[in-house]
Amino acid sequence: MRSVWILVLALGAWYLFGNRLVLAVAPFLLAALASPFLHPLAGWIRRGLRLPRSLAVLASLLLVLLLLGGLLVGATLLLAAQVSDGLAALPQHLDSLRRHGEALIERITEWYGLLPPEALDFARENVQTLVGALEGALLAAGQAVLGMLTAVPVFLGVLVVALIATYFVTRDWEQVKGAVVQLIPPQKRELVRGMPARLWTDALRYVRAQVILILISTFISLVGLLLLGIDQWLILGLVGGLLDVMPLVGPGLLYVPWALYLLLTDRVGLGLGLLAVYGGVSAIRQLVEPRVVGGSMGIHPLLTLGTLYVATTLFGLPGLLLAPIIIILGKAAWESGLIPWFREAAAGRDERPEGSAPS
Repeated sequence: MRSVWILVLALGAWYLFGNRLVLAVAPFLLAALASPFLHPLAGWIRRGLRLPRSLAVLASLLLVLLLLGGLLVGATLLLAAQVSDGLAALPQHLDSLRRHGEALIERITEWYGLLPPEALDFARENVQTLVGALEGALLAAGQAVLGMLTAVPVFLGVLVVALIATYFVTRDWEQVKGAVVQLIPPQKRELVRGMPARLWTDALRYVRAQVILILISTFISLVGLLLLGIDQWLILGLVGGLLDVMPLVGPGLLYVPWALYLLLTDRVGLGLGLLAVYGGVSAIRQLVEPRVVGGSMGIHPLLTLGTLYVATTLFGLPGLLLAPIIIILGKAAWESGLIPWFREAAAGRDERPEGSAPS
């Protein structure tokens, strides 16, 4: 009964406060997730360098931040180099686009006089519809950019609070863990003690599943670009596969602009081929992701698919990032026995004599 009331209160708080509740809880949730991984690193640094606990925790936090920052800076420099190369070749591409545009206008002018009045009216209506759609797309893009800019201060605030909370939780790990254990009924405390090890194991299994998915996407990209006759198929295929790490854009960041450019420059066959490769990568990933993630973590693919769908429906695109956390935490809680209802029901079914009817 107590669990039911907790669930009702949680749903009520979500209904009343929504996104504000997520922003309020997010820093401390991130700290709770990061601290179990920082705690062993801080202990190793403390023993190896014989530092006080506070300095060892600070050093471990700075080390992780430097590693992540280095990866981010490296990716930014690589992207900047690619953008610089693209800008250097931009005049040539614009000249090619202008020539193809002029040729297209000449063709339309020639066809215009040959079309019957009904076809002309239909073309005008569709042009107006297309212009309206482009205006809507530009407006939506502008609003999205504005939303991202306005979200930067909020993101920085969440990040700063999360870092501070992570430091204190990791520094006072035993005290925090003891306080959390005191909130748990005595009969459940032994179950909770194994949670950190399970979280670590499941996180590694999830990373392994993502590596498998990235390898699959890379293989499809390589084969597709090779069949299309792309000269630099190896490098571009590897880039397309590695972009699969980015959950919101993925390989589309490479294929969609490239295909649109080819379509606008009258290379329709190659442009459609790139869109087909991108569609194949996306479709196969969507098909195999539940099975790969579920198989790696010991979860049924239907449960994995349901978690991804529900998280995306409730939280939008951030749900793609929250779904793995939900899966890892849920599985650890299930295996620890903290979610006993279905486990007890399943045990009851297993113990029931074969052929007997349920009571």
